[in-house]
Amino acid sequence: LGVDMVWDGGQLGGQESRKDREKHMEEVCKESAALREVVKKYPWFVTMLKRARLGELSRNKAVKVKLECLEEKEARVIGNNLIPCLKSRKVIAAGVDQWKLQNRAVGELFEEFPWMEGMFVELGKGVVKSAPWGLMFRVCFGALTSMVDLATDVYVTVKFLNAGKMGYFKASVASLGVSIGIQLYFVFLQNKKLGLRRVLKETFPVLLGFKPAVDAYNIAKGKKQEVGQTFDPLAEMSYMKG
Repeated sequence: LGVDMVWDGGQLGGQESRKDREKHMEEVCKESAALREVVKKYPWFVTMLKRARLGELSRNKAVKVKLECLEEKEARVIGNNLIPCLKSRKVIAAGVDQWKLQNRAVGELFEEFPWMEGMFVELGKGVVKSAPWGLMFRVCFGALTSMVDLATDVYVTVKFLNAGKMGYFKASVASLGVSIGIQLYFVFLQNKKLGLRRVLKETFPVLLGFKPAVDAYNIAKGKKQEVGQTFDPLAEMSYMKG
């Protein structure tokens, strides 16, 4: 269920507006027999689900109201609380657990419907993946770091050459050569079934030092693994970073 609530591409892909996400939540609640049962007993659940799915950062305000006393107003706050909890933890399940502990009604809801905690974990994974402060931020930051590292290595190599330290210069050149060689090898593995032209096209970003930026852009726009490719875009970037 949690997977069904998050569309591929995410917010950075521009494939869903705020209204689209809310409408999608309503449709999922109508289509799922399990969620229809929850909504029938707790009508405010749709509001809580919508706020959790929006993925918008807000102030974390713990709600101690019992499940049986919860109303629409508290449900909205509880839904908003999920995102700060996810952001404060490296593991999605830990973020959901913190959300449960801070909001009494959530814990009671999970006790009444044991399958629901797993649903929110999957929902959290999708939200974090698509949110600007989630996976996309880490991917882009990692890409920038890789490019800065490369530029630093080149700078240091030139400094060794200018200083006449040929031993260090040769070692630095060898290190850069091995790094670029490994990246070119992965480019070949990734695209060999798509033809030589595609392989050559993908080698240029590696040689220019912009491969991390290209990979980050592909992930941010929600690019899918093409037929014939060996890895999906996220795995490709992970391998390139080593």
